[in-house]
Formats: sequence, C-alpha cells, structure tokens
Amino acid sequence: MYVATVQKKVGDGGQNYVNLLADLDDINPETARRLNKIERAGEDVTPLVRAYKNGDIDGNDLRRASKLLDNTNKEYISSGDITINELLDIADKNDLDDVHVVVKDTDGDVRPLLQGRYNPDDTTKDSGWVYIKGRHIHGEQMDDPKKGATDFFPMGQEIKGRNLEPANEMKKKDIKRMAYQAVKNSDTDRQDRITYDLGPKLESRTGVSKIRVVIRNGHIRQVYPKTGDAVHKWIQQLGKWEDELESN
Repeated sequence: MYVATVQKKVGDGGQNYVNLLADLDDINPETARRLNKIERAGEDVTPLVRAYKNGDIDGNDLRRASKLLDNTNKEYISSGDITINELLDIADKNDLDDVHVVVKDTDGDVRPLLQGRYNPDDTTKDSGWVYIKGRHIHGEQMDDPKKGATDFFPMGQEIKGRNLEPANEMKKKDIKRMAYQAVKNSDTDRQDRITYDLGPKLESRTGVSKIRVVIRNGHIRQVYPKTGDAVHKWIQQLGKWEDELESN
C-alpha cells in the first residue's frame, strides 16, 4: 500500500521506517515517519506500537502521541521528559487524541491539558481546551451571573463591540505554551490554582503578563489571563469592561 512512500523515504528513515510501515499498515506514512524520528532520537516506540496493535489505542491516538513526542511540533506540546509509558498511563482513562499538552511539574507529576468538555448550562464539570476557548476567547458565559467576571485572551476577536487586540500577535497555541510553562516551572497538587509570570518575551508579543492555571483531579482544567496591557476583563454584574469603571 505504501511501496512508493517507502522507496521515497527509506533513504531518510532507514530500515526502522520500513519496519514501522509494515507494522502499521493502516496508518498514514507521516505518523510512521514521526515515530521513526522519535526512535532514532533514542526513545523506544515499541510500547506505543504494541498498544496500537493490541487495540488499546486507535489510529487517532497513535497519531496524536507521535505529535506530542515530536519536539518540532508546535500545536501539541509535551515536555521532553514525558515517556511513552506515561502517555499510555493517560490513555488508560482518556483518549490520547484528546491530549493537547502534557507536562511534568517540578516534582515530576504529569499534568495533561485535554480537549475536555464545555456545556454553559451545566458548568460543574466543564474543563479543558474547549472550556478555555469558550469562556476566555469567545466569551460564551460573560453574561452568566454565576461567573461574575470574565478575563479574555487578546486574539483580535470582537466582543461586545470591542476589538481585543494583542500587543503584537497571539495564537491559540500560545495559550497552550503558557499553560505548559506555568506547570513545568511550578510545584502543583492534584487540586490546585497557580498564578504564573510569563516573562518579558511572551508578554511583549501577546500583551499578557500573568496567567492563572487551575488544576483539578491532576488535569489542567482552566487557563486564563490575570494581568497585562492587552488583557480585558468583563464585569457581568455591572455590564461593563473593567477599564471603563476605572476611567469613571
């Protein structure tokens, strides 16, 4: 099925690449290429391949795992000390295809950011990437009296007639990078709330200086901006932006 691809890639990937394509005959060549690259860098991918062949994970999980373990990938982020077995531990209770970030804190505890769930009508279990986007990019609960206030990541979106522009540039992957840095440089508990100073490089580019990361049951539940020149806060009870109150 992938003979042409093998002939093209074998010079770059070697026999391991051919073997991976043979083992993973229904997986796209790019996933095999990433796994081969990871193995050539010194990581044994055998447990991951075995889990796939045994049906413990599916093709989407395998593809996401290969992206998480590839340190050149910018969309899905993993710290270099995350092992394949630790990824498989996450897969015991979650789909790896739902993992956006996986990072160890300063104590070596693994804290993943998952796709999660978001239902504005039942927020008790809201968590993860879809929750962060819904609340702190799109403002889907900014008028919910139970929330009080909403802090927004500045991504050029228009909310209630206001353009929330970053200092220079901000993308969704920057939020993941912020969460990654905050956890990697902090000592966290399974139920925790940390505030993290992003430093001048990210601040000058995005206009966000500090973020808050909420951890629940060992997972990153929520990430939102706390301070920064480009951060906007909506006060639900008053129906105004915070800086409008300060100017009165």
